[in-house]
Amino acid sequence: MTINFAYDGEVGKQQTKHWHYNSYDKQFYPVNGIWEDCYYDYHAPLQTVFNKNNIPTQSITLKQALASKEKFIYVLTFRYLRNTILEDLNYNCLAHLPIGLIQAVNNNQCVLIFNDSHESAFYTEEFYSQLLINFKRARLDSQKIILLTGNPSNNISQAPVKLIFWQYFETAVRLATEDIDIVNEDRFKSPYLKKFLCLNRIPREPRYFFMYEMYRRCLLNDFSASLNKVDSVNDIVSYNDNAFMNAIEDTNKFEKMLETLPWVVDVENFKKNHWDTNNINFAYDNLIFIPTETLVKGDMNNLFLTEKTFKPISLKMPFIIIGQPGTLGRLKELGYRTFDSIWDESYDQVLDPVARMLKICDLVETLSKLSTEELKTKIINALDIVDYNFNLLKSRRPELDVIQGIQGKL
Repeated sequence: MTINFAYDGEVGKQQTKHWHYNSYDKQFYPVNGIWEDCYYDYHAPLQTVFNKNNIPTQSITLKQALASKEKFIYVLTFRYLRNTILEDLNYNCLAHLPIGLIQAVNNNQCVLIFNDSHESAFYTEEFYSQLLINFKRARLDSQKIILLTGNPSNNISQAPVKLIFWQYFETAVRLATEDIDIVNEDRFKSPYLKKFLCLNRIPREPRYFFMYEMYRRCLLNDFSASLNKVDSVNDIVSYNDNAFMNAIEDTNKFEKMLETLPWVVDVENFKKNHWDTNNINFAYDNLIFIPTETLVKGDMNNLFLTEKTFKPISLKMPFIIIGQPGTLGRLKELGYRTFDSIWDESYDQVLDPVARMLKICDLVETLSKLSTEELKTKIINALDIVDYNFNLLKSRRPELDVIQGIQGKL
């Protein structure tokens, strides 16, 4: 059976700025829904995910879908669903759904998907209550909706709608790197071999603090590191109440580091989202990947893993993750192995973000004191772990619950 995916326009060439590029099939897709609320899911578009799992689909316009009696899927991919629902209680995004769509949903012709799986917030009782109010105002049967979340803290049994958890970025990285393979025998032979790789794109506070610590501790010669130039400290985004900037004692030294930017490793375009930029040379020319996650502040209710965590796994690289507390524990829950047999990973349990960061900095400094050959030997002895993780990433299908849940509504 071919599954129909309906869009607010024709798939193909870009017609307005509301058409976004799908790197998997190299076509432009229109954004379903209001531009301020929604966007096109370029990481792991649901239709592409179905296709990659050998389920045939076709793209049709919503007008074609409503003129037909065949069932179809309509996806609203929210930028941040909780904000859309709670920031303005007088605003109801469902009031702006296309004419005829609500009737198609209530009549079981349309499976309406709320896709909030990329960087999902924690769903509070207030959120659920307001969501149901919006459904009632729009006369939309809440039992006909599927809500996708990427936050494992969102309790499925407590949700008033059909809620499906999706380890979304695990799927996205697997799809984006499905043709990548790393030959272990050819690794670490470069005369320019570096101990650490740390890629930083969007100017966020923890990233500048970490790189400042490496600069202050005179460790940058051991790094392949990228960091963008900023015009002022005010351009550095903080999700941490400026906790990291406030922890910098020598502001003059920090300003001197900023004067040395930008640091470029692979590409000069820092403004582009490089979620799928995965240069295989990184795995040959660097020993340890230090990804800097989107969130670092310790909120266990918002523990979600982005592509940054899965990138080193796709490159068969060991990792030290600058992220939220419990990040390594979450990976272990998914079946992945970490490197607690090689170095100290107790930083993962430190709740205070600055204290956790400094513990990571101390770990990196300790490892940097090893010679390149000594550290290389450690990494070679851990290749069974990176091979295991790589193979698990390739074999896992975290999207299957999503696919089966949607198919059950068709």
